[in-house]
Amino acid sequence: MCIWDVDESKRHCEYCSYFEGCEARAPKSATAFERDSSAAVEAMGEIVPFDLSNPCRRSNIVWARYMVEYYLRSLGYSLNRIGRLFKRDHATVLHSVREVEKMLQTPAFYEKETKVWNEFNKKLSFKNKIAL
Repeated sequence: MCIWDVDESKRHCEYCSYFEGCEARAPKSATAFERDSSAAVEAMGEIVPFDLSNPCRRSNIVWARYMVEYYLRSLGYSLNRIGRLFKRDHATVLHSVREVEKMLQTPAFYEKETKVWNEFNKKLSFKNKIAL
C-alpha cells in the first residue's frame, strides 16, 4: 500500500517508478495472483525440477526463474509482488523481465533458453485449457 499522496495522472503516486508500482492499485486480486503464480511455478517445475525461490545461481535455474517472473509481469502483476514470491526485490525482477525480452528478440543467440521458453508456454497453455 502506498503511503504517499495519490496522483491519478500517470502514476499511483509521485514516488512510484512504474505505473503499477504500488500494491494499492493491484490489477488483480490476491487469489488470482496465487492461482497464476502457482500454475506458472508448477509448469516450470516440470521442466526444471528445482525450488525457484532458492538463491542458486546455476544458469538453468536462473533462466527458469526469469521466465516465470516475465510471465507473471506480462499478466500485469507488480514487480514488488512478483519479487516477494521469489524473495527478491523489484529491481531484480525488472532485470529478469528485460533479460527475457532480450532473449525473445534474439532467439538464435539463446537456443537453450528458447527451447525451455517454448516448452513452458506449451505447459501453461495446456493447463489453461484444462482449467477452462
